[in-house]
Amino acid sequence: MSILQTLLYLDFYCIITLVVADKAATPTRESRENMTAPEFLDVSKLPFSRVVGEGETAVDLADVIQGLRPTMQLWQGSGLVKTIARDGTLIENFGFAMADPYGDHHAAWDDPYSLAWLVGGWGPLRDRYIANALRKMRAAAREGFNTLYLKHDCDRNEVFRNVVESVEDDGRFRWGDFPHGGAVSMEMRQLNLLGAVSVYDEDEDCVAATPPLAFVGMHLHRATLPIAA
Repeated sequence: MSILQTLLYLDFYCIITLVVADKAATPTRESRENMTAPEFLDVSKLPFSRVVGEGETAVDLADVIQGLRPTMQLWQGSGLVKTIARDGTLIENFGFAMADPYGDHHAAWDDPYSLAWLVGGWGPLRDRYIANALRKMRAAAREGFNTLYLKHDCDRNEVFRNVVESVEDDGRFRWGDFPHGGAVSMEMRQLNLLGAVSVYDEDEDCVAATPPLAFVGMHLHRATLPIAA
């Protein structure tokens, strides 16, 4: 073999080796989906705060979610959404969760701590309702459709996996699909906004999920604009 042939052979071998090594080191969508998911969800480990912007324009999106509380209560007071839960008690809880507006939602669907980019809520059962919202979003992130559509227009046995109840007897939240409407998505510029709410009837939850997503998107949009002189 000539020197030129030897060099060409070595170059080709190194290129193939680097490509194979790079593919082996980079997790594929399939490998991410096969990662072990937690059995139970720990709401205390979820992100309740997310600051966008800088200096005087900085906004904690947690305050945006909390700022919607009077609006939700106004909806209840005006009869736009239900005020009494199925157990006959007054609705005073609210749970919201949203995914990374810049991320790959499908890649994170089975990891709650990667899927949840921001959560919030209120009421004595806040954590339970946040868990419900996030577990609704799990199916939407995986299937690419809102959960009201998945529940009523698809084969539920096909689109929902590892279906769970709202809460276990011991008070813990099992990780899986909470198969109800309330997870919706919208686009704003380059933002892919996916979020879910758990509080009212499932169609009302779809409506209630829209304002927090829209206001979060608005603040993210403003944070990327140049500061006016």
